[in-house]
Amino acid sequence: MLVIFGRRRKELPVGQLALACPKCKRTVFHNAVALKSRFTLFFVPLIPMGTRYLVKCGICGYRTTPPDPLRRQLAAWRQSGKAPPGIQRNPPLMENLTSNASAAAGYCKNCGKPLAAAARFCTACGQVAAGAGA
Repeated sequence: MLVIFGRRRKELPVGQLALACPKCKRTVFHNAVALKSRFTLFFVPLIPMGTRYLVKCGICGYRTTPPDPLRRQLAAWRQSGKAPPGIQRNPPLMENLTSNASAAAGYCKNCGKPLAAAARFCTACGQVAAGAGA
């Protein structure tokens, strides 16, 4: 007897947020999505396995799980159908995803890594930092 089972994910859009992307270093609109997983038997989704939230950058496509306070706001947004006031008026920035971005003076034009305040060269790729003399 052949039994076919597996897992199926469905991506449901929640909304758009203006957030700072940790990868491309820009404040752009991110798409917030809910991933609903279900156990399938013979390609029929039967048992719900949970919901997970992702935030995707609109420019570079970077996907990440949101911080816990933002995740709770997204869950409330999805259930009620309208955005909570905190998300619309003052969108939270994902600063905890980039640990050293706040101390950096800029970003390397070659590799995109954060630069130290008085850096002449990028520590990641070795290129001359913008504004530094050769």
